[in-house]
Amino acid sequence: MLEPLLTKLGYNVKKDFTRQFPIRMGRGERFYPDYALHATGKRGNERADFIWEAKYRIPTQKQLREDYGQALSYARRLSCNGMGLVSQEGIWVFWEKDDFSFDKLRKYSWNELQNPDIFGKLKTAFHGI
Repeated sequence: MLEPLLTKLGYNVKKDFTRQFPIRMGRGERFYPDYALHATGKRGNERADFIWEAKYRIPTQKQLREDYGQALSYARRLSCNGMGLVSQEGIWVFWEKDDFSFDKLRKYSWNELQNPDIFGKLKTAFHGI
């Protein structure tokens, strides 16, 4: 679901994104955001412009908050401009300019993303990073 969306947003999944980008956090433990846009750096100095965490389902607000917390830790560690969650229910996008505020999330269902106006706004936001 995510890779076709990234392609439609104008990204080359193989060139622009790194899947399972390894980062060290805490006591040397390694973690892996599912997709990292323009990921660079070596151990301790990793950076990415945007990360995506892919989940099969995010059916409840409780699950959304848990998944948000996981993505937020990656996004802050990598000094990202934004982060997103993706599941069968749709996508949730958070921006650093909003301090990754949960209250300012932007949620789009897969049906909404078929609307050219809604998709156009999302695409414009992504071309700003």
